[in-house]
Amino acid sequence: MSRTNPQHSLALVAAVGFIFTAHVAYAGDAAAAQRTETTQAVELRLLEFRPKLSPDTLLDYRPLLAERVAALPPAQLSLLGDLVATLESLKERASAKPGHWHLGPVYLGANAQEYLPSDDELLAAELGDRIRRIIGTADPADIAAALKKAGVNAATVEYNRFEYRHADVMGSGRFFYASEPKATEIKLAQ
Repeated sequence: MSRTNPQHSLALVAAVGFIFTAHVAYAGDAAAAQRTETTQAVELRLLEFRPKLSPDTLLDYRPLLAERVAALPPAQLSLLGDLVATLESLKERASAKPGHWHLGPVYLGANAQEYLPSDDELLAAELGDRIRRIIGTADPADIAAALKKAGVNAATVEYNRFEYRHADVMGSGRFFYASEPKATEIKLAQ
């Protein structure tokens, strides 16, 4: 029967304990480093976040329409006839292919039901808003002269307008939404 030296046993236990402790400490350091990297990434996102201070627009909501929006007649009194004619054309196309309702991703700041307008509905709304700005700022006599020159006899213009909003969702980004269509009538002649 061999006798074990108590000092050797104690040294063996200490060595095993040191190795185990070192391994656990290393794993703890790795987990702490991972938490630190994650925390730093979140802090960096918070530092980089910039709230949107400008009004939400059609191009925020649907940036792919930029070229088509740029091709629309500008909001100038001299082009009022072109604006009205283009609006009527877009309204016809929009009624042929309207938007639709769908379930909204509430967790991303949407309403439970969201309206997804068609491109033509959005473009018609943009034109209607341009006409509304002209009518709201120009002299009624100048408006009447521009309409007469363009051969526009309509007393009113109707269109569906949209309002846009956004939701900033931490960790997911910024999401834009359009309102339901809002029937709008503009009196052309005062």
